[in-house]
Amino acid sequence: MNKVKISKTAVAVATLLISTASHAAKYKVVELSVAPDYRQSFGIANNDVGDVLSISRDSVNFPFYFDVLSSTTHSILRANCGVSQEELDAEALDASSAACLKSELARTSSTSTIYAYNSAFQKVGDIKTSYFGNNYDNGVLNLVDQIDERLGTYTRSNTEQLSNINNSGVAVGTVSAPYVYSTVDIETTEGELTPTILFSREYNKRAVLLSNGEVAIIEPTNTTYGGVSSAFDISETGYVSGIQSIGVTDNFTSQIETGCEDSNLPLEVCQWSYTVQGNVFKLRPVVWKLDSNNSVVETITYDLAFEPTEVQTGNYTAYAAAVNDAGIAVGYGDAPLFNSSSTTAVAKYPLVFANGETKHILSESDGYDAGYAVDINNQNLVVGKVQKFFDGQFNDTFFVYDLNSDTLEFPVVFYKGSQAIGNSINNNGIVVGEGEYEVTTANQRRKHAFIYNAISKEFNNINDLTECNSSYEVIEARDINNNNEIVATALKTVEQRDALGEVVKDDSGEAVTVEVPVAVLLEPIDGGSVDVCAEDVSVPYERKGFANSILLISLLGVFVVIRRRFL
Repeated sequence: MNKVKISKTAVAVATLLISTASHAAKYKVVELSVAPDYRQSFGIANNDVGDVLSISRDSVNFPFYFDVLSSTTHSILRANCGVSQEELDAEALDASSAACLKSELARTSSTSTIYAYNSAFQKVGDIKTSYFGNNYDNGVLNLVDQIDERLGTYTRSNTEQLSNINNSGVAVGTVSAPYVYSTVDIETTEGELTPTILFSREYNKRAVLLSNGEVAIIEPTNTTYGGVSSAFDISETGYVSGIQSIGVTDNFTSQIETGCEDSNLPLEVCQWSYTVQGNVFKLRPVVWKLDSNNSVVETITYDLAFEPTEVQTGNYTAYAAAVNDAGIAVGYGDAPLFNSSSTTAVAKYPLVFANGETKHILSESDGYDAGYAVDINNQNLVVGKVQKFFDGQFNDTFFVYDLNSDTLEFPVVFYKGSQAIGNSINNNGIVVGEGEYEVTTANQRRKHAFIYNAISKEFNNINDLTECNSSYEVIEARDINNNNEIVATALKTVEQRDALGEVVKDDSGEAVTVEVPVAVLLEPIDGGSVDVCAEDVSVPYERKGFANSILLISLLGVFVVIRRRFL
């Protein structure tokens, strides 16, 4: 692992916006406003000692290379975004131009001119991890991005997403390398050398560890054409689950050898242009074991759930999404489609990775067409979602699987038929996730976060456990620690800000408001009770009250149990 020191100086200082701590509620909502220069935030993970991770996205005042933007190669981009010569001369864009440029440079589809895959254009990553707790300064963490002297700030050309943190404060996740601005001599068709500005990076994705202020990169086993590794979870015992590349597809090798043979681009840049446009790496689930210094001392790479035949020639993958203290990992991966006559059809299925073997959770008799396992606790309870293909799309069903007893349950959340997923389960058997709460025939149904006790079978809409006058509509619950504190994402109405961070106003001079996602921490209130709310047509959903009655849940047909031997 390559280690570099991370500065404790964060981009922003935390500001906590806390809802009124009334005892007429079971949970207090704490907004994690630790990244004021970003317009969206999403709750990701927490541990038992007060560390919380969130993802910050959609920043304001994005930095642009004006020398690059002024070049002839950028004329179409400038015209499409209405960039004026006055803006170029002053090196200052208005909000409309800045928003358009950032959007176009980041675009990877839906346009005939995709700048994201062209090395001559500036790159946009602009997804960072924010931290709240006691180990680092609260705010946006910089993991591997670099300060560019031309910009006077970080490039914001890469993505940095931590995904989990254990009680020792060791966090894991995935980063991409920042793009480096360089000038190289490119040979023209006339044989002349022309100085050309190019953007290149060292790697596409790497698993990353953050511990005691140091960032460590976990390299994949195979680094052909850069390779790929990602980390998704870390246990208290130092197991890290993720993926890594073990090679490259034969088709890609042929394409790159042919395509780059006569290219006038530097070989690494030409290779990059292929790797970012397709599924070229052979990816496998992996569990790394860390020692007391947080260095990798063991790597267990797991196989697919099947052995591809001669006619199964796709680039099949699998992922280890979570791991418990015993080193048992769960996730999902490609496998032949159940109950299908096709010899080549595959789907993603929930999987268990343990003792060097990859096993299915579902069987053909369960009647589901796909699924994802996303978390496991130390009692070997697994949560996620299974899917059934119906009416042209996959429909999600929340599941809880007991690895010890080989029991599979499908609790009903909100109502029977609600599409839902369990995202996290703690060692108390408490599950959090999100599901559809609206009973409607509309194609799109709004979702709310839920909490479900896998032991007592109690279910609640998390919004029913917060105060009635809360400013937050909790739509997604991503993690729950063993103190039953929940990391979630909520919708909140705020004043809209443009690409320069200025408040948008209407024709009358009034601030325009917009609903945005914000990361929140839900803290249990000691001695709290459910706030019984009067019906209010202004709220986006009708509050149902405290619906934890076993009788009521059973009337809804809360779960189906499937028992069979775990092979």
